[in-house]
Amino acid sequence: EEKEDFSPAVQADIEEMIREPKTELEKVVKRINRALKGGDTAYEIVDDIQKLPRPIVVDFNNVIINGCAPHQLNPDAPNFLEQLRQIGTVFIITGASSWDDVRSILHNLGVWSNDIVLMTQPTFEFISREHRDDPRGQKLRSEYLATARKQGWDTQEEDLLRPVGYKYVAPIFNQPFLIPIIDDAWQATDNNPGMLGVPVQCWEPNVPRETLQLISEGRITLAEAVESVRNHYKNH
Repeated sequence: EEKEDFSPAVQADIEEMIREPKTELEKVVKRINRALKGGDTAYEIVDDIQKLPRPIVVDFNNVIINGCAPHQLNPDAPNFLEQLRQIGTVFIITGASSWDDVRSILHNLGVWSNDIVLMTQPTFEFISREHRDDPRGQKLRSEYLATARKQGWDTQEEDLLRPVGYKYVAPIFNQPFLIPIIDDAWQATDNNPGMLGVPVQCWEPNVPRETLQLISEGRITLAEAVESVRNHYKNH
């Protein structure tokens, strides 16, 4: 009987489905990723998300890979992700729409791990300004504001309502400490309530060096970002 051949991405999905998680962390992450892959939003599995220790939000385009085709892996990304995984739980949060496509890219580039959570835009957009009347977002914002008040943070609901691309996602995590967000876009790292902005240099090998230097002015390397996150979580 002829054996059916699968694409590398499909084969990886099959292996992951039959593989038993090694740790409690992997078990929770697997449950979260299965839900997000299947079309649930972060709201449906928010209790599991909030269980995960020391969350670290990482951007996808122009941090792990470049944004302009042909796509290339940032050569610093593998060690960067490995170091972050030793510190806490990595959440790759991206404006891309397809969970399967992003996960396949990460797998094919050799940087996917079973303890990484992947959140694409459809999984968190309910919390954004474009969906301000969504009762799910209203509930999570209300719960987060109660946490912020206990910490003495001066945060109002309007402060949390920004376009989805800004990744104002602190209400999804609802933690009494700042959550690092590593991104090349200032919209995500500057004055993002409940988040510790870690602005990193843009990875884009397909544009002129002068343009890249201008885009990345005042931003740090991925290695420096790891140290920033490590120092932050020494107290948590």
